[in-house]
Amino acid sequence: MVRISAWALAALLMLPVYGRAADEVCERTQTQQARTQPPQQQDSKAGRSDQGHQPPPHWWSDPQLRQQLAITDAQSKLVEDIWQKSLPDLRKFRDQLMTLDEQVSKMIQDGAPEASVIALVEQTENTRAQASKARTVMIYRMFRVLNADQRAKVAAMYPVHRDDHRDGRRGGGPR
Repeated sequence: MVRISAWALAALLMLPVYGRAADEVCERTQTQQARTQPPQQQDSKAGRSDQGHQPPPHWWSDPQLRQQLAITDAQSKLVEDIWQKSLPDLRKFRDQLMTLDEQVSKMIQDGAPEASVIALVEQTENTRAQASKARTVMIYRMFRVLNADQRAKVAAMYPVHRDDHRDGRRGGGPR
């Protein structure tokens, strides 16, 4: 049970990784568009690019973070390979979830029959579970590359954000 709890905690600690996938997709798309657009179009978008959200650096590739975590070149490459192999599936699940969530919202607003809404909600939640599973497996594979000290340092860098469930309360914070 302790081993399962430890892996679950490790998975939760890596939550920012999944969120960065969307940011990285946007950033790469903007970079690719900037390369392929004529100069006058690049200038018109220049004002928007510095207002955009800058994703945090990956702990396995950023030189400062690598030094703090004592990540070797070999470890960095292995973790990057895991990330790159997982990214297409994570993006696919993110896109599917966005589409399904929009469809559920529209069905609810349109007053669709309950059975139809329930079926679509089940499909949405199954997709969400698949996305979570893919992300957790990715994190597990990344953590297998690290030693115990490195795993502890990475876990400390990404604190868990969750509701306060002490005494059966929900919603976080004192009451």
